[in-house]
Amino acid sequence: MNEVELAFFTEIAQLRKSISGNVDKVELSNNLQKVKFTSQVLKKALSQKNDINYKIGNLYPFPLAYPYRNIYVEREYAATYDRQMKYGEHLLSFLASVGMSLVFEYRDYINHPLDDFCSQIKDGLASGLSPGHWRRLLQTSCNILREVDNTPLANNFSAIWFKGRGKKESEFAKNTRQYIVERLNDFKHGRGPVNTNEYKEFVEKQSIYINALLEDLDFISQCEMVVIDDIDTEWSTGKIIYKASLLRGDHPVFERVEFEADKSLSKEKLYIRFNAESISLYPFLSFLYNSGTKKLEIFSFDKKDNNGLMLKSFESGTAINSKQVYHDFRFWLNVVDENSE
Repeated sequence: MNEVELAFFTEIAQLRKSISGNVDKVELSNNLQKVKFTSQVLKKALSQKNDINYKIGNLYPFPLAYPYRNIYVEREYAATYDRQMKYGEHLLSFLASVGMSLVFEYRDYINHPLDDFCSQIKDGLASGLSPGHWRRLLQTSCNILREVDNTPLANNFSAIWFKGRGKKESEFAKNTRQYIVERLNDFKHGRGPVNTNEYKEFVEKQSIYINALLEDLDFISQCEMVVIDDIDTEWSTGKIIYKASLLRGDHPVFERVEFEADKSLSKEKLYIRFNAESISLYPFLSFLYNSGTKKLEIFSFDKKDNNGLMLKSFESGTAINSKQVYHDFRFWLNVVDENSE
């Protein structure tokens, strides 16, 4: 809070200084216009500090922020509600994918076999991962990660599912069942809204529920989701520099960042960074070329298909088949099985 307060005071002091001193009329006029513009920006920023739409659009990971923005591009309530239902599945698949990635990262700190966890994943892929499957995988991931001490990301992540250190589910956990899984099941089986008035009512209520779920995930805005674009070595020190795209906010043009890491990272793979720790999200989240849309997109698992895996895009909602991701997922399973032994 002191840092925030100091930053605002410093900015205000610079604004005052810019319109004081010995300046001519033209320069003073120009400076005043700049001050007015900057003051509007500051006031706008302060007014949006509690606006969930602003926070999601600017601070949340791209796989959550971009589909969220697209919910409300539709003019018809029925189409908007359909997008809200799909977004609920996006939310669960993203979080469960992060959870499974964290379990793999911290597997050496887990003191019991992960056979049941692996079986859950394989069973879901065999039939196709439904919202119910994703929710169970998220719940199991959070339950496992509670065992991992002194790792802030694992602790923060598992805390979304539980109240304190007890076993009682959080409001977030309860709401994922009631407002995502149950709503989706009703919608798919014709038990949802049937006319314009009902769709309007359901859309307005579902908007409140989705925002409440995302509010409970505000810690994730402190994480950075990146894809490694290039790897370089600093000639004078020999340090490895990773050049990456920061997948944050709802705009598909990503900010470029550079950083060092305490371990080797792979090019064109997704990572989540927290407190300078970089954790791989692959193979559960992939950054791949979609021949259907002619774009690089972010994919999560969908189902097992022949010798590969069907993957579903967060951006376009389309699916692709990948034998490479399936091969790497099988490696993931083997490593986890060996660790369980």
